[in-house]
Amino acid sequence: DEWTYPEPELKVILAAGWTKAARRGWILEKAVEFEASGIWLWQAERSQFPVPSDIKESWQGQLAAGAKQCRNPWLPELRTMPGGVDELIALAEELGCEHRHVLVESGHKSVMSLTPDTLGQPGRTLCVVGPEGGFTAQEVEKLTRAGFLPATLGERVLRGRPPPCCVSAFIGGSASLAGSRQEDRGRKLSGESFLPRTPTFKDF
Repeated sequence: DEWTYPEPELKVILAAGWTKAARRGWILEKAVEFEASGIWLWQAERSQFPVPSDIKESWQGQLAAGAKQCRNPWLPELRTMPGGVDELIALAEELGCEHRHVLVESGHKSVMSLTPDTLGQPGRTLCVVGPEGGFTAQEVEKLTRAGFLPATLGERVLRGRPPPCCVSAFIGGSASLAGSRQEDRGRKLSGESFLPRTPTFKDF
């Protein structure tokens, strides 16, 4: 049998600074669990290794395995960005991302708190997370000049895994609040019928 599932109304893209393989796999897993519409792996100035220009087959396998396990019928679009923050900004402009956030440490000027409501706005939302070591001042300046709003998860300085994972959980919470699971969607999966679920922080 062939099943058709609705395309979620909520479209939130997680742009994560390039990091180590173990942490990267964790980011991919959580992003698909919480229904991100896209994952961008971008070359930050403080990334420890260069971003490859090609998508690795193993990454797609991780996404597919995660989707099957959590019964998410939609895979996020995966991109790599060796061109760094400039390439990221250019693509955000090209796609017309209406809502743009850059996740910074508290203390930045005009910083706001990131919440599920923040990511639950109609249209396409892009949330940028830095690598281990965080953003450079130049990267934050470029992003804010391009219309990205500084946002924070609180007062604590977090390590590499929690920020993208929290953003992913907020994406899932936003999808649930928006009632984004409709009845008709273009991509089809054959075989097993998937049942929707409400993401919770117990998934950590």
